[in-house]
Amino acid sequence: MPLTSLTAYEALFEQLGISQSSQTNSGKTILIINGTGGVGSVATQLAHLAGLTVIATASHPKGIQWTTEHGAQLVVNHHQDLVKQVRSHGYKYVDYILGLSNIDAHWKEMCQLIKPNDSIASITENRRPINLSLLTKKRAHFAWEWMYTKSYYSTPDMITHTKF
Repeated sequence: MPLTSLTAYEALFEQLGISQSSQTNSGKTILIINGTGGVGSVATQLAHLAGLTVIATASHPKGIQWTTEHGAQLVVNHHQDLVKQVRSHGYKYVDYILGLSNIDAHWKEMCQLIKPNDSIASITENRRPINLSLLTKKRAHFAWEWMYTKSYYSTPDMITHTKF
């Protein structure tokens, strides 16, 4: 299994807690920041197959085409204000956010866009402190995804790496 596929799978279905049932996910949305990258491309496909409305970021024409071909229904530019762009398409909030690029630059936008009681996950490390209190009033969840955690720490669920 390619590492990008495993990372995308674990981020979506383990860290964000997304159901794999398209019936369960009907009407739910996910914002994938960096939909054109390796993990983003796989995550876009998996989220689309799981029945989510996928909003992904891309910034150039080939990237926009790539992302839509992989299942994104809406593409926004991560070099511009994500909140304004997503809301201009009729989405006040999104149910899930998967941050795959530059959490420092997008943290406040992610906190504004996440729906109350829902979840954000990221695979990118922050370079400056992130303010988790921005999620307090929304009771939103935040999780890191590092695909090596299970094997690095020999966690009891390490066997799940082989189920994919």
